[in-house]
Amino acid sequence: MIQTVTYSAEPAEVDYHPRADGGADIRIRRDIAKVETPAIDGQPAGEQWTAREAYIVRYNLLEQEAVEQADQLFAEAEEDSKTDRQRIDELKQLQLDGLDAIASLYESMGGEQ
Repeated sequence: MIQTVTYSAEPAEVDYHPRADGGADIRIRRDIAKVETPAIDGQPAGEQWTAREAYIVRYNLLEQEAVEQADQLFAEAEEDSKTDRQRIDELKQLQLDGLDAIASLYESMGGEQ
């Protein structure tokens, strides 16, 4: 699952924590950004950090492997987070793109529409 999270300090892109059962809790963060916070109700202005974060549990994956595969793991988590409606909409768009490509090919071969 992908979610937007907030931190008081800049977070690491990959956060790896081994578990007693042989697995690992892995958090992969993308779009890390510093956000200035205004002074409100006597609280001083400050800063915080936001990021899109994927939480993943993996077995038989070492920390270095998680770092090396971070982009792939994040992409898999994004795909897993999609709703059925989003998946259907993507399939419809792929179908339309395919039909457009066929029409363009037909036209380039001298066909008529």
